[in-house]
Amino acid sequence: TNVMVSYGDSVTNMHAFMIPIVGSIMIVAGSALIWFLAKRREKIYPRLPLAFLVMAIIQVFAPFFFLLTAQAWDFSIQLSLTGLIGVYSFFLFDKEWLKLHTIFALYNFMSIMGIIPFLGYSTSLYARLDGGTASATCTGWFNVSATAGMCNGYITFVRIVAFFFIYHLALQLFVSYLLWKDHSSFSTGENKRIVE
Repeated sequence: TNVMVSYGDSVTNMHAFMIPIVGSIMIVAGSALIWFLAKRREKIYPRLPLAFLVMAIIQVFAPFFFLLTAQAWDFSIQLSLTGLIGVYSFFLFDKEWLKLHTIFALYNFMSIMGIIPFLGYSTSLYARLDGGTASATCTGWFNVSATAGMCNGYITFVRIVAFFFIYHLALQLFVSYLLWKDHSSFSTGENKRIVE
């Protein structure tokens, strides 16, 4: 049908354009962040606790979009709950809680990438939402016709959110690790005002 052709086109276009372009942009942005952390640490470091809080809040609320899919609702619950732990870790700003959050951030990143099959995560979140089976699963889950916008346009939107979440979780893992590892410098002096 015409709707399935347009859905197939959007999948093909995302593979051909979005993944390589956004991936390249994220590599450049990540390289810039690493450079600034190495060369301009005094300008970036004081902002890391605030960045951590913003990322944790995003992680609490953004997975809501995954709740409305048959393939990703379980990730929504996992990401939202561990996001709450991130917010709690920020307000306590205790080294042990930051360590726990770093472990959860690593677990979330590995699960969303689908690289821990012994825990049931053998397919990445993006791959779960990719291809023709995602649309077919959606129509069965919500008992709607194949032409329903929820199972074509919405799945495409959620795939974009999932793709960006990969990078979001990678950055969150990195920032969480920095806060845990260098906790003493964030608990004293100028940085203390940010977390209080």
